[in-house]
Amino acid sequence: MNDEIHIGIACNDAYACPAGVLLSSIIHHTGRRICFHLFTCGISNENLALLRRIVSLSSTAQLDVVRGIEVGHAGKKHAIEYLSDETWCRLMAPALLPGIDKLLWLDIDLLVRGDVARIYDIDISDHMAAGVEEEQMRTNGYPESIGMDASKGYVNAGVLLLNLRLLRDSGMGGKLIEGIKSANGRFMDQDVLNCVLQGRIALLPRCFNFNLYYYRVYKRERGKALIIHFTGPEKPWHLKGRRRWCNRLWRMSAVRMRFALFTRTNNRLLNGLVARSWFFAASIVDSLSKTFKCKTGLK
Repeated sequence: MNDEIHIGIACNDAYACPAGVLLSSIIHHTGRRICFHLFTCGISNENLALLRRIVSLSSTAQLDVVRGIEVGHAGKKHAIEYLSDETWCRLMAPALLPGIDKLLWLDIDLLVRGDVARIYDIDISDHMAAGVEEEQMRTNGYPESIGMDASKGYVNAGVLLLNLRLLRDSGMGGKLIEGIKSANGRFMDQDVLNCVLQGRIALLPRCFNFNLYYYRVYKRERGKALIIHFTGPEKPWHLKGRRRWCNRLWRMSAVRMRFALFTRTNNRLLNGLVARSWFFAASIVDSLSKTFKCKTGLK
């Protein structure tokens, strides 16, 4: 087992802050050596410096910047407006990381609440990739609409464990890139991944990609979620919905990140204590606010 964990993320200037919170949450919970591979079409030196500062707080983490992806996606725009060009990078990872055999791909709108080694160490030697199934897709007929066999399982591409070596050796990595040109479904890059690799993707427990649909349906499993995925256009760094429990968890992680940058230390106990104190105070304020609105009739 290789002791180093390779993690792929993609962002531009618009998502630098949430990218920092994601990196910080991973570092806070993971003790192994981590190499972050940052895919970008363009990011300012200021924001790149910020991300490097966050990573430098850990002596066991490093940041590698992967550029020049414009040729790969050839200007293909995503059907979902709030997604950036960088979302195509996951399909190009086998080609852009020729020396890496295995990669954990994580979207920016995630919050890690445990050791990512739990998912990275899963054996996928016989699979091209592994991901968490989009359960709601079973009944809405979407997989069939894009030519898939729904029984194979349609996975969410926000958290992916990729067997880069097998993807390269089998030629499937090239087919993923070719699929970008013809992508026309609603979830474009995710559709390409599922269609090209159908039957070759291992299904993981939903705790590894606990999206907001699971958050509503499987309430008793919330505390066991290793990774929370803030799916949809409304994100926790926006003002709307800021009092939802899962959004406050993201803000708690943001507070922890800022405190770590201020103290220039990755002391897990101290940073965690500060963040939890903030979360506890925010919960009390939220509870009092709801009580006040109820008594006064405010909405």
